[in-house]
Amino acid sequence: MELINNKLKGKILIEGTIKVISGLRIGAGKDDIELGSPELPIVKTINKQPFIPGSSLKGKMRALLARCAGSLQPENDPLIVKRLFGEAGNNDGETGSQQLTQLIFRDSYPQKLITTESKYENTIIRTSGAAKNPRQLERIPMDSVFTFEIVYNIFSEDENAIKKHIKVLDFARQLLNDDYLGGCGSRGYGKVEMVFTKANKKTIKFNEDEDDFSFTEDTNYELPL
Repeated sequence: MELINNKLKGKILIEGTIKVISGLRIGAGKDDIELGSPELPIVKTINKQPFIPGSSLKGKMRALLARCAGSLQPENDPLIVKRLFGEAGNNDGETGSQQLTQLIFRDSYPQKLITTESKYENTIIRTSGAAKNPRQLERIPMDSVFTFEIVYNIFSEDENAIKKHIKVLDFARQLLNDDYLGGCGSRGYGKVEMVFTKANKKTIKFNEDEDDFSFTEDTNYELPL
């Protein structure tokens, strides 16, 4: 079992792409509906471009790992999942662990401007075959590509621990590619292809005698997969 250590010793910045294989939908609130827009819109930036919130990506990858362990509640997640993805606070606003979260998920933005698509859905009445409750859903179309960045905070110089954590993250990536992102996945939405393309490792150095901080950087760091 790894000892708790909150001294930040470095960061690994993992970059990559998320390609949409089937229409992706991460819904926005109905308060965001504009005249002429779909009834059920997706999240967008202030410039009206769709994006993938870091919270959506983080939550989905965590949930897939937890499902593999049979955990239905975050407090029952395996220790390594809590260590990487964080642990919810209690009613006093304090976390259940003194270990800081090790993964940071940035919002993911499209490589080029995207025009969204609308898909109409309804409910079929089994006895008559008639359709009811028609609704218009907004989606990100297939072949759209987003860039992402995940930051892994290094609290241990143990290379075996780092390797184990990165492998767990990569396993979550593989699970996501075989599952779906966003909503309506059981109806064919949200199949994606997530790929790690580059990693940059920054090691922190602190000179106590001179009260000086510095980085050493490996811009072509090879992930220990």
